Amino acid sequence: MIWNSPALVDLAGLKGVTSVGGSLYIVRNDALQSLAGLSGISSVVSDLYIEDNPSLTSLGPRRSRHDRRRRDARG
Repeated sequence: MIWNSPALVDLAGLKGVTSVGGSLYIVRNDALQSLAGLSGISSVVSDLYIEDNPSLTSLGPRRSRHDRRRRDARG
C-alpha cells in the first residue's frame, strides 16, 4: 500500500518488483507524478487501485498483451 505520502514524487524504489502477491493500492499521494517504477510488474494477484493522486497526469504508455507478444516474437 502506497498511501498518503505527500512528498512522494515517483515509484523508482519499486523498479525491481516483478509481481504483487495481493492487492496494490496507490492512493492519496499529492506529489506523485509518475508510475514508471511499476514498469517491471507483470502481475498483481488481486486488485490494483490508483486513485486520488492529483499530480499524476498519465498512467504511462499502454501496452496490451498482444503488443508484448508481437514484440517478443520479433526479438
